[in-house]
Amino acid sequence: MTRQFVKITMLLLLFMLFNGIVTAQSNDVNGWAKTTWGMSQQEIIKLYPEAKPLNKGEGYTLNVLIGSNRCDVFLITTGNKLREVTIHVPRDAAREELYEEFLKSLSAKYGLPTFSNKEPGLLSYKLSSTWTFPSTRIELEYSKLDGKPVGNMPRIKDFNALSIKYRPNISKDNL
Repeated sequence: MTRQFVKITMLLLLFMLFNGIVTAQSNDVNGWAKTTWGMSQQEIIKLYPEAKPLNKGEGYTLNVLIGSNRCDVFLITTGNKLREVTIHVPRDAAREELYEEFLKSLSAKYGLPTFSNKEPGLLSYKLSSTWTFPSTRIELEYSKLDGKPVGNMPRIKDFNALSIKYRPNISKDNL
């Protein structure tokens, strides 16, 4: 009786675990934070009254705290509708370790990325991870340019960039 109870319990736990993973990864993401794709500029301002307009009326910018880092969030609009959200980490804070922290955090929230890549180059490399949902594509990217001199070329400045982009999934007309 005890063996059968253990087997049934294990099967139920495996089923619940599998069902939880499938459910977590099958959920849709319809925008970033409180925003949804296609919302108007007026709706954005209602949600974020502290947002500052970008030049040419193409959206708004916010400064938010993500973890222990202040980041710039750009809410890009076209034709008065939200089309993209890009989060930029300041250059002095952009580093590979922070990319890994964001990767863990996004993976905990959205499941494992559908795509990950590391592109090495002579002076640079790029790390990227992507999550794809029916309505949204999330892209986490870290780029590093190492300013080492090559041959008799002048030394260039080191450069790090880290961003997260939320975009409507092009496979679906969300707007």
